[in-house]
Amino acid sequence: MNHLHTGRDEAALRNSSSKPATVLLATTPNIYEFFRELARPFEPDRPVGPPTPEDMQRLLTLSAKHNYWIASPEENAAIGLNALFAPGVRD
Repeated sequence: MNHLHTGRDEAALRNSSSKPATVLLATTPNIYEFFRELARPFEPDRPVGPPTPEDMQRLLTLSAKHNYWIASPEENAAIGLNALFAPGVRD
């Protein structure tokens, strides 16, 4: 497991091995509220697919509300991470 410093107050973790990694994360109750707001009711007849641009915008909006930082594709690339957003989400 690599700890990557982003040059800000945030950090990233990357599993650079071919084996699964387990991470124990201690955080505040704020993350519970974040996931409660992000969650949607389960609908068994709704098809599962990749997140829509609206889903990604909702994630970014709630992240900002709860003071969670999500790196841009350029910030991720600068530290060797490849995370893709739906087109138009980070414009």
